[in-house]
Amino acid sequence: MTEKQPDLWPIEKWEDVDEAYKFLRHSKEARQYEWVVWDSFTKFNDYALRWIMKKEEDRDLSRRPGFIDGRDYNKSGRVMKDLIINLHGLPQNLVITVQEKAEKPKGSYDDEADEAAENTAKVRYVADLPPGVRATLYSEVEVIGRLYVARVRGRKRGTDEIVTVNQRRLWLAPHELYDTGARSEYQLPDFIKSPTLPKLVAAMTQGEAA
Repeated sequence: MTEKQPDLWPIEKWEDVDEAYKFLRHSKEARQYEWVVWDSFTKFNDYALRWIMKKEEDRDLSRRPGFIDGRDYNKSGRVMKDLIINLHGLPQNLVITVQEKAEKPKGSYDDEADEAAENTAKVRYVADLPPGVRATLYSEVEVIGRLYVARVRGRKRGTDEIVTVNQRRLWLAPHELYDTGARSEYQLPDFIKSPTLPKLVAAMTQGEAA
């Protein structure tokens, strides 16, 4: 039902993330929800880092405020991994959004040929999360899709006029430039036009014909 407005839980700091999880885990009221959308994990990862920094500043009064120690990234990464594993254990179905970032292949460049290879290397687009957190997230989800907009041509409704419009799509198939793919016993389409949760669930449970 697209006309129904979802219930919202405002999240502005890491403590809000923890409270939302505990509500879904322990509250009887949360049992009414079949789907929960977490938007976005890139933002939550920043909140986790700030939370760790604040804890360390409170513990060590000699620490410079706002300074990020390398160990803070490790600790916030552990917190995010724990969150992902805990969310996987919830009874609700989950949708997790993440912003993406460009990432070039890493390597050693000892001569001009290597440097030229680096300059022409294909950029991949991955979830904007630390590598360890990203790997944990990928291992726990069933679908890794990429939302994008395609320009398509079609007839204007009620007329013979040909127009070009933006069409939202969800890419599902494995791709050399994107971290996409799905675990399913059915053959899924490469992408879903004008994606919705019912369309995605139908593809996952009934196959491409759905």
